[in-house]
Amino acid sequence: MIKQNQQENCINFDKIVPGKPFQFEIYPNADACDQLSTRLGILKLRKLNFSGTIKCSTNKSWLLEANLGATIGQSCVVTLDPVRTRIDTVVKRASKGVGFSWGISEEVGKNIRMLEMFGLPGVKNLNDFFKKKKEYKFENLNLISLDNKAIKFHFCPIIAGTSFLDQIKSLENSTEIKFEKIGYPLLFLPFVSRASEIVGKRLFLKLDDREFLLNFNNNIYSNFLKNNIIEVANFVSVKFLNNADSFLEKEWNELYKLSEDTFVEETDSLKNSGAGAGLTDND
Repeated sequence: MIKQNQQENCINFDKIVPGKPFQFEIYPNADACDQLSTRLGILKLRKLNFSGTIKCSTNKSWLLEANLGATIGQSCVVTLDPVRTRIDTVVKRASKGVGFSWGISEEVGKNIRMLEMFGLPGVKNLNDFFKKKKEYKFENLNLISLDNKAIKFHFCPIIAGTSFLDQIKSLENSTEIKFEKIGYPLLFLPFVSRASEIVGKRLFLKLDDREFLLNFNNNIYSNFLKNNIIEVANFVSVKFLNNADSFLEKEWNELYKLSEDTFVEETDSLKNSGAGAGLTDND
């Protein structure tokens, strides 16, 4: 197996021999990372590694097997403070390490990153949940109904969330879905947020007295602003909100009438001078 020097920032295809695996390890230096940060529009690319094997077959087809890992800094959408995000899925690996499948672990990784981006304590709650999971049995909720009650143990937030997201298309015509006793419910929230985008409706999530308005997975409004661990929510409610305008037709007509003041009556002189829109209204 041929191996490339890891100091290089690109793969040297001249070294690849057809039929033989070519192993590479690329670790761009600080200057290269800064250039990539600028091109990608991110706050800071702190570390990047790309490693794997590439193989050229005799018919000129290529097979690439590789891992891409990075540590980036980006701004929290709530506080604008820098947030460090591990793209190489530390959360994914940790989730797999405590017993979840790779597929579910990948979803958890996306969810925790989302919580942190929205200024919610995702890492803190997940870490505590994993510790608790070693000594406490959580109940799996695989089939979502309108009223879900745990029989003996608290519902696992990850399995309940996965089931909710998987079944959301069959639930979207519901008015409200209720749950009793979800453990670490903040970990359930990202699944609901993503469901909002899928069904194209705003969802109102209530965890006991904590309220969250989830807008198509784009933003979250909440009365919960503390960096706390929530071990259990005894009552959880998801309400499906109708998409309706926040203004009256009268208000819209009044605004439209004001916009008409920008219209100019077309005359021959204006035509000859090139006034008015061209092929698009932006002309």
